[in-house]
Amino acid sequence: MALEKYGFKCVMLKNFEKLKNTSGLYSMRLKGEVNLRILFCFFDFGYGEIALLLYPFQEKDNKKSNKDSYRTAIPIANSRKEDVGNRIK
Repeated sequence: MALEKYGFKCVMLKNFEKLKNTSGLYSMRLKGEVNLRILFCFFDFGYGEIALLLYPFQEKDNKKSNKDSYRTAIPIANSRKEDVGNRIK
């Protein structure tokens, strides 16, 4: 899988991006009959950085709907990231 192989450098690949104005959130796109996005982050659990998949959602075709999807998804992903961070401290 690209995340295991590339780590943070995955953003150089076509279907990955670092989300602007977020604290370490990334997005991967899975194209098929429906377009899916998975928001994720990287955590160091003591044995190296691993990708933590936080929240999947269906990407809409229309730009306004797509922005609304991200507006909903980012706070959920941030909350899950924070929860994991609190558990590993």
